[in-house]
Amino acid sequence: MKKALRILAIVFAVLFACTMLTSVLFIALEAGHDCTGDDCPVCAQIAA
Repeated sequence: MKKALRILAIVFAVLFACTMLTSVLFIALEAGHDCTGDDCPVCAQIAA
């Protein structure tokens, strides 16, 4: 049981790290996008 919990914790840590990396990459790649105005979905996502 203890080994299964350790594996589960490692899997969640890897998934969290991948999520953070993806978020940082999105912001870095879209930082200089062509904004479409007040309703720009990219700007909304970066602000979130």
